Amino acid sequence: MEYITQRKTFSVKFSQLDRWNVSFFKAGKWNWPSSVIHTIGEVTNAETIQITVKEAKEKSIPIIAKINFSGELYLRGVEDYENYKGKLFIAKPGRLIFSKINARRGCIHYVPIGHKPFAVSNEYPVLFVDETQIDGKYLDMALRAGPAKDVLTGAAAGMAKARTYLSDIQSVKIPIPEISVQQEIVAYWEAAIAKASLLEDKSKATIDESLRTSIHALGLSIPKKQESEKVFIRQWKDFDRWSVSYNQAASTMMDLSKGKFPVVELRAVLDLVQYGTSEKTNSSREGVGVIRMNNIVDGDLDLSNLKHLKVSKDTEKSLKLLNGDILINRTNSKELVGKCAVFDKNETYIFASYLIRLRVDAEKADPHFVAFTINGPIGRQQINALSRQIIGQANINSQEIRSLKLPLPDLKVQQKIIKKVNKAQYKAASLRTEAKELLGKANIGIERMILGTCPVENI
Repeated sequence: MEYITQRKTFSVKFSQLDRWNVSFFKAGKWNWPSSVIHTIGEVTNAETIQITVKEAKEKSIPIIAKINFSGELYLRGVEDYENYKGKLFIAKPGRLIFSKINARRGCIHYVPIGHKPFAVSNEYPVLFVDETQIDGKYLDMALRAGPAKDVLTGAAAGMAKARTYLSDIQSVKIPIPEISVQQEIVAYWEAAIAKASLLEDKSKATIDESLRTSIHALGLSIPKKQESEKVFIRQWKDFDRWSVSYNQAASTMMDLSKGKFPVVELRAVLDLVQYGTSEKTNSSREGVGVIRMNNIVDGDLDLSNLKHLKVSKDTEKSLKLLNGDILINRTNSKELVGKCAVFDKNETYIFASYLIRLRVDAEKADPHFVAFTINGPIGRQQINALSRQIIGQANINSQEIRSLKLPLPDLKVQQKIIKKVNKAQYKAASLRTEAKELLGKANIGIERMILGTCPVENI
């Protein structure tokens, strides 16, 4: 968001020093008449309705997990009360809650009317919002505007444990115009969110339809999600491997043998399988770029956050990525382990040890088709069954990767499928970009309206 540039030099009368902190007085200014500027304390009241753990469990009231930096609320289930020892308070609809630790970073949430009550700890103070004077959603947005964030940041600065207290929030001054004006600002933002959500839905639908069409071209269909059997029997001849979890998952897997094309293990089309370097990388851009597991995003390579490593010529030659190499994630969270991307850059890069390089035989398979198969339901169902959970991370080794099964049409069919997939992905990416740009423009518009630098009707 954009807001009024802060002054580099300024003066404050000693009588006006509420606290000994430069940041607190460095905040930008609202461009509204002084009659419209009020403290949040004038339109809110602290609310402390205590509830016992027993009452919360009996009434199935969830407990707060966190508020993220964009203000999204996450709740835990009733089962998380099992070992809870602290005090609990109720947060009802029409209340504003915030994190003492991270309010200055945007961890503020207005509980909308209609939301079910939930429980919070002492770390999340609750404020009753007087909706006759201020729209709760507008209040939430005003606290995220530049000047308010500056005051909250300044209030928390300089302490051993930087915290924002109830008095800090209630002392923040914001513009409180007529309710109708506030509601226009909120309506503008909600209309932008609705349009962006529609674009995101279209993007997802485009990918889903492309996936169904591509799987259908292989003579297969995506199975419906279903619960794994808790008790099951398998004949010895049907055991692919000695693993209860694998054979349990196999009951809901796609049967690749029913497709149009022969099924092979991945090893049949590979020329090279290689682990990356485990050497410590640097952020000072010294040496060659190193692709790591976090650089694989949604089946593509995102090199915006890249580390580097000084290596010998021999090591660089051994680990240098070639066009068409597939990088697969061997260690990550359960949903990300096994995700892969095709390297298609002209610059020199090597890869880190949590990745495995796969190089396919170009006469047998298209690397993009192989990556599409691994990332899609065909590969995902197998990786979920094969991967093992170790200290919060899922793992899959090179032998298990080699054993992945895939249908293998001839190269022309593979390339025809990938051409259609790429077209759908390009369309989906364009829709996501449009949604992002729309929200970015709306963010700027909202900031200008709340700051008072642009009338609501001119946005």
